[in-house]
Amino acid sequence: FFVLQALAKAGMYPTASAAIRGLWGAMRAQGATTWWEQWNPSLDRVGNPLPSGVIPNVSLAHGYGTSPLYYLSTRVLGVQPTGPGFSTFSVSPDTSSVQWANGTVPTPQGNIAVSWTTAAAGTLSITITAPPLTAASVVLPRLAGDQISVGGQVVWQAGNAISSLAPGPSVVNSTPSQVTIQVPSGTYQMLSQ
Repeated sequence: FFVLQALAKAGMYPTASAAIRGLWGAMRAQGATTWWEQWNPSLDRVGNPLPSGVIPNVSLAHGYGTSPLYYLSTRVLGVQPTGPGFSTFSVSPDTSSVQWANGTVPTPQGNIAVSWTTAAAGTLSITITAPPLTAASVVLPRLAGDQISVGGQVVWQAGNAISSLAPGPSVVNSTPSQVTIQVPSGTYQMLSQ
């Protein structure tokens, strides 16, 4: 858990994703249907093969093994709470290690759905659903075309907010590398290009 979070905090998202593919992928390759307490339960604690017939003294459904789920939800999908019970939340996906992600994060307010994909043409398309009585801050990268649209309407172009779709989406912050758009509950399709 902490290794994946440290890699993310250091901006080493591809390394974290490679660790998930390698370590947890190896469990799947060995037939795992749950996440184990150790990477290979047929070995003892120091890495020696267990004698034939010896049952490993490890959990084959261990809580810390679920750390990829947390990482994928909070980093790759990018969903993180910013208010109590996800009354407000941010969506800031890491697009550096995969070309698409699709998932649902259950919250006390209802499900938050996020689906995004990148294209070779240098675009990021993202659809989010914010449950009733919530608001989301969606952080999108400023790409080569420096244009962002919501539902087909341009809201950001060439370094400037174009318009807000009151009472809907509005640009609330920008940096040289990203734009933050706040949206109330509902479903929104956004395109950064």
